[in-house]
Amino acid sequence: MSADNDAHSKDPIADHQANALHDAGIGTWYLNLRTGRIDGSRFVRELLGEPITSAFSWRQFLGRVHRDDRVVTRQLRGLQPTDQVDGIEIDFRIQTAFRYFVWVRVFAHIGFNDSEGLYFSGTAQEISARKIRERSQSRYANYLNTMARVHGALASGSLIEDGLNQVLVVIRQEFKADQCILSCHDKLNPEHLDIECHSDSDAIDLGSLSDPAVPRYVTAVAKARTAHAACPGGTDVAPFWQRRNVQSELALVVDTDRNKRWVLAVQDNQKPRQWTTNEKNVLRDIGQGIGWLLARQRAERERVNSQQRLESIIRALPDPVFLLDRAGICRQRYLPSGHHFALAHGIATGEPIMARMDRESAQRAKWVLDTVALTDLPMSCEYKIRIEDTEHWFHANAAPHFDGQVSSVLWVARDITDQRRHDEQLRHSQKLESLGILAGGIAHDFNNLLAGISGNVELCMMDLSPDMEMHAPLSDVAMCAQRAHRLCERLLAYSGRTQPHFADINLNSLVTEMANLAALPTTKRSTLKFDLDPNLPQLHADGAQLEQVAMNLIMNAAESIPEGGGTVKVSTAVQHLTTAELKEMVSSEHLSPGHFVCLQVTDEGSGMDEATLSRIFDPFFTTKFTGRGLGLAAVLGIIQGHGGGLKVTSEPGKGSQFQVFFPLPDHPSEPGKQTDHVSTHHEAVPSGGHGLIVEDETPVRALCIRMLQRLGFRATGASDGIEGNACLAQGLDRFDFALIDLTMPGIDGLQLYRTIRDQCAEFPVLLMSGYSENPASKVIQNDQYAAFLSKPFTSDQFSTKLSQVLSTEAPMLSSR
Repeated sequence: MSADNDAHSKDPIADHQANALHDAGIGTWYLNLRTGRIDGSRFVRELLGEPITSAFSWRQFLGRVHRDDRVVTRQLRGLQPTDQVDGIEIDFRIQTAFRYFVWVRVFAHIGFNDSEGLYFSGTAQEISARKIRERSQSRYANYLNTMARVHGALASGSLIEDGLNQVLVVIRQEFKADQCILSCHDKLNPEHLDIECHSDSDAIDLGSLSDPAVPRYVTAVAKARTAHAACPGGTDVAPFWQRRNVQSELALVVDTDRNKRWVLAVQDNQKPRQWTTNEKNVLRDIGQGIGWLLARQRAERERVNSQQRLESIIRALPDPVFLLDRAGICRQRYLPSGHHFALAHGIATGEPIMARMDRESAQRAKWVLDTVALTDLPMSCEYKIRIEDTEHWFHANAAPHFDGQVSSVLWVARDITDQRRHDEQLRHSQKLESLGILAGGIAHDFNNLLAGISGNVELCMMDLSPDMEMHAPLSDVAMCAQRAHRLCERLLAYSGRTQPHFADINLNSLVTEMANLAALPTTKRSTLKFDLDPNLPQLHADGAQLEQVAMNLIMNAAESIPEGGGTVKVSTAVQHLTTAELKEMVSSEHLSPGHFVCLQVTDEGSGMDEATLSRIFDPFFTTKFTGRGLGLAAVLGIIQGHGGGLKVTSEPGKGSQFQVFFPLPDHPSEPGKQTDHVSTHHEAVPSGGHGLIVEDETPVRALCIRMLQRLGFRATGASDGIEGNACLAQGLDRFDFALIDLTMPGIDGLQLYRTIRDQCAEFPVLLMSGYSENPASKVIQNDQYAAFLSKPFTSDQFSTKLSQVLSTEAPMLSSR
């Protein structure tokens, strides 16, 4: 080295060359084998950290060489001149002054002279970066080779049964191990370990391993950064494998899901083994690939299970499901079991969902599809389709569906045809109910007015002789009032606000009488025929209302006969009706199967189509040129009030048939026998008493006062329930009886009646109403000191009802 410095000072060219070699990371050296001294250039001494001005010995140099590379460097010491070795290249690691090893590549030339003997000279160059690259490339090449073999093994069979077993064989060969295992640890059963795959099926029992050390083993493996190395005595889980003749193991967790951990382990059964970092890294990389494959397999299984579960759910739905593209073309359809052709919309895969829709429904469905495709938001719509000449209504829920890169729409359709019909029937029933309430209210108010009209007319006529000029006009007024009252009764019958006066009725006699009356104006066009059952049992019904039913049916049948003439047939019989037959009737929800008395009216008239047939019971609907159109509506109300049913069949040009069914009474009377419970005997009305009249209608209140005065009574009037209650509060002993209207603002008649009964159970009370006695019948049915008077009423009816409540053993309070 001193010679180099001398040369450097004497030879500028040599100095430039030395600087160039130093900058290039190359140094020169000289070794005298006889003295064992080494001289080196500045680069060599900087590398070793030695003083530049001094040489160092071979022993010092050898102490810096990595122990694994000393065998190579010792070979230089044993060379002889006769070996004729030149251009030796040696790579080894040497320790620097900073206590870390670097790779050095040495080129050596051997020489001999008489003064120094055998010597070596050459260059030295640091190649640490190159060695790292070479080792990395070699490791990467080995890794690629291993992974190529791994993927090749996976491709040889299915993921678990065959492919992974082949992968484990490759790993065992690469690691030169005795066996490789892929085990599954159940988190819910910590002491249980399932051997799923094995590189050598004969080396270990492939069943489950149960051991208390399993949880500690899996936990230790899971905590390792790269891979967990275990050997006998080395860890607290060594007994787990020591009991199975495992001397050492390299293991890591390759995949974890909610309930399981997958552990990949390489085992050596011969001797304890020190696993290198490179082996740990290789196993980690392979484990990542296996973990990804296991996760992909799990995701695939979950996808398949989810798809199967979804298809099972869809097939269990009562509604069909269509998978449509953005144009509405059916790509797939799921139909419920036992589906009918309408549910499938009559379309097959590849056809548009709008194929059988009308124009409006198709436009609505197309708009929904476009909106769902653009906004990715669910929508719904209703549409109708016509299949086999039948119209079906559907309610569809449309939702976006994504299958990879393809966007489609799930179309779930529900048949709502029956629901729409039910809703329509419900709206129709509500409309009829509303009209019934309206009709009942009109009839009530009109009856109040008629009470004032007819009652005052009757009082006037009492004071006139029949030959007087004003008697005839007043008679006409009374007749018109009576006709108006009958119209109100029909309104009340339609609204269901009448209370039938039940008695045992002979239906055959009633029908014969009404048919003869009805035939008078129609004998020129129609002929009446009768087919009456002579053994027909008695009905417990309201005779007047049944007369109205028979009259309406026979008159309608006779008027439907065309000019050429025809026959109207009236028949009676006893029939047994089943549940299915009851469902065919109009408003038969309250009926139960059993025996019924049937009144049937059949005509040979023009008949009715479906549209007309669906409206014949609507109030004020009529096919006549003139008429009120309330007949059949009132008929239906009367039949419902008797707990019966009605069936109508008709076809255009083939006539019509009306069948009215009345339930048989629990204890029917003997055939042909009729009982009349109406008494025609009128007792004399006691006079001289004081009555309280509570009526909010002034004309009716004044009428009652006049009638009482004619009968010899004193009367006190109250304009409403509040004033009447104030009169009663002053004491019942002021009055002998009370006439109370049921419907009044504030305090109604039933409240006043209960107030009276709280004070005296025998005080005579006469209740009045423009309705029937429905609201009061149940209240006063067992009260012999109370009666009901329906408006409008005549003086005879008034005196009869008043006599009924006063002709009791109760004394008049005011006369005491």
